Amino acid sequence: MRLTALLRADLKFLVRYGFLALYALFCLLYLLILAACPAGLRETVCTFLVFTDPAAMGLFFMGALLLLEKSQRVLPALAVSPAPAWAYVCSKALAFALAGTLVGAVLSVFSPAEVLAPRLLTLLTGGFFFSLLGMTAGLHSGSLNHFIPLSTALEVLFCLPGLLGLLGMLPGWLSWHPGALIAAGLRGNPAAPFLLLPWVAAAFALTARTAGRRLTDMGGVRL
Repeated sequence: MRLTALLRADLKFLVRYGFLALYALFCLLYLLILAACPAGLRETVCTFLVFTDPAAMGLFFMGALLLLEKSQRVLPALAVSPAPAWAYVCSKALAFALAGTLVGAVLSVFSPAEVLAPRLLTLLTGGFFFSLLGMTAGLHSGSLNHFIPLSTALEVLFCLPGLLGLLGMLPGWLSWHPGALIAAGLRGNPAAPFLLLPWVAAAFALTARTAGRRLTDMGGVRL
């Protein structure tokens, strides 16, 4: 029940502060780009654009939300609430993952039907993963000046193998990388989103642990 209430509140928060409007704006921009592409290139361009959904928007928007909540002193209030840290983390990441999956579903109108299911499942798991990275970066950042270089480093580390995978230039030994798995899933590999789950679990454990420590430092208790 706490997770459901937190998720409902986070979705309202995304609407109130314009994050969903930004997602809609990017979605419209991407649709215009795809409509202008030659039919033969449309699916390739769509895959690249969809990859930026969890990778760029999920990570950066999540970090921006964390910094906004810090400025509004939401975390100190949460520290004395009965909500556990893991529910706070899960709710935030799931809200962004759902928004990103919706954008990906709209963009995939140009994609073959056989890639739709693995693509959307990959967007959900990949969006959750990158949102966790953004939350971790935000929790470790005291200001926007701290967050930007940290998030940029995470983008390079986790996105470059994925881009190489989309270009068909990925070395075989990097096929286990989460960015490469997301790229494979977006191209229709049905196993990729499930192979990504251990990475999601590890990122969730790390982020929940970090959030728990931050809340404890603010005067809460370990739940």
